Parts: sequence; structure tokens; C-alpha cells
Amino acid sequence: MLLNITTPDRYKKLETIINKKEPVLVLYRASWCHFCHDFQPTWNNFTKTAKIKTAEIESSDLGLTKSPEHQVSSYPTLKLFVNGKVIHFDQDRNIDNINKFVSMHVKVVKKPKTVVKSKPKAKPKSKPKK
Repeated sequence: MLLNITTPDRYKKLETIINKKEPVLVLYRASWCHFCHDFQPTWNNFTKTAKIKTAEIESSDLGLTKSPEHQVSSYPTLKLFVNGKVIHFDQDRNIDNINKFVSMHVKVVKKPKTVVKSKPKAKPKSKPKK
């Protein structure tokens, strides 16, 4: 799930999500930031295959400095919210590093594959004896 946060009412929705036990990786970006524009394709590819919730926040418009867990000193910034903790991502921003970061901090439970049971083959009907 990608939650795109661009208005204050959606910010409240993010607060609800990050206060749950389910982990969420948040991208803080600014529309004027060229580093954010460069990182956007990588982020989009990550969110397509992510096994956790993700959120994207247009930080420059929301005044997020009100709460310390959202303070950002540079863009783009990734933060992982898990079990009430905030973990800052501080590596090269590529898909491999992001996946390793998430795997290191979150126990990702893969959904079991749906097993389709085939019907047993019908026994051939025996010919009636004469």
C-alpha cells in the first residue's frame, strides 16, 4: 500500500498508520528537490514489490517539524516506523539497500501461496459384463 500524503488531513491518516504495530516505510520529499526527482523512479520500483506499507509525504507543504519523529534535515529522507520506534535510513538509496534495511528491522511474513487442489481423476467406468 502506498499512501501519498500531500494534505494535512492525509497527514492525520499517516499518524494513525504509524501508531499501529504494522511497520511502514515513509519517504519524505519536497517537490522542489532535484535529489527527490532523481530518487523517485527507485522509490516507485520499491513500492511495487514492497512487503510492508509505504507512505510518501510532500514535506515542504505540511510543516512537519511539529512532531520530532517527522523532523527532516534533508530530502529525500526515508524513515521506518515499527513498533513505536523510528529508524532512519542512512545508506545509498537503491532498491537492494532499502530491501536489506527493511529485512534487518522488520520480520516480513510472506503470505502463503494458495494451493489449488486438483480434483482426483475419475476412474474409468468399467464396461458392464454380459
